[in-house]
Amino acid sequence: MKKLLSLFLAMLMLFSVVACSDSNAGGEDANSNANSNADNAGNTDNGAADDGEEALPMEGMHLKMAGYAGFWPFRYKETDGTVKGIDIDFYNEFAKRLGFTWEFVDVPFAEMIAGVSTGLYDMAASMSYSPDREEEVDFSYHPYYIPRIGALQQKGAGIVDIESMTGKSVCVALGSTTMIDWVEENVDYGNFELLEGAATYTSVISGYNDCYISDSVELSKVAEENDLECVVLPEDETIEICEPYSFVFQNNYEYRDLFDQTLVEMYEDGTLDAIVASWIGEGYEMQAEQFVPQF
Repeated sequence: MKKLLSLFLAMLMLFSVVACSDSNAGGEDANSNANSNADNAGNTDNGAADDGEEALPMEGMHLKMAGYAGFWPFRYKETDGTVKGIDIDFYNEFAKRLGFTWEFVDVPFAEMIAGVSTGLYDMAASMSYSPDREEEVDFSYHPYYIPRIGALQQKGAGIVDIESMTGKSVCVALGSTTMIDWVEENVDYGNFELLEGAATYTSVISGYNDCYISDSVELSKVAEENDLECVVLPEDETIEICEPYSFVFQNNYEYRDLFDQTLVEMYEDGTLDAIVASWIGEGYEMQAEQFVPQF
């Protein structure tokens, strides 16, 4: 169970902070095609030093960022194939401050950890901590978003808490370890199913499953687009699975501390909150004071 996180701000102050310029947040995008990734790679807006300026610490490096591009508002594809979202804005901000170029690689959620662990990709985002995952990858010390949990369902289904799930068929995303453990503990055995990608919410649209349990802000968008309902579940019943979202790296990645320091800078100059607020409305995020990450 998590510690109360009035300590969260104190943790952020443990790292030395380097003064940095103000930056604009939200709305930046990335092209998922590495060969046409001009918005993310190889331009001076991403931090390459001009002549006479001191080189940025990761200048000249090109990184591969892994993610499933069907996880709004963290990463999703526009109709033209452009990838946008919170994670994309963070990658662009990191690139501007540290000097690297980058590309986004769209992979199934269940393959993200293995790809980062083996060095196939440099990092991934929107990943919650678990002891099993920590054996394979390193997490950033500082999270950047703490979700509330919701239940996607047909309008009027009445699923508002654990008790109302009795006798209902529930699905969760394959690879979502903490969510799976929670559902196994609280839902009737045999009444839950593991699905991948869009199959999670299409099973609710079709009526095959009664609800899909996941991050409430993601589900709110699905509900809006498919005439469904997303009910945010009670905090006291779901607090154990409201895991802070962090960035993940290969174990012993030499630049992890640099990314953490930069994340602290973004927090202190307001960029972190601005990026998140540009995508997420009130009611879908836990307040930072409620948690301290257990790693």
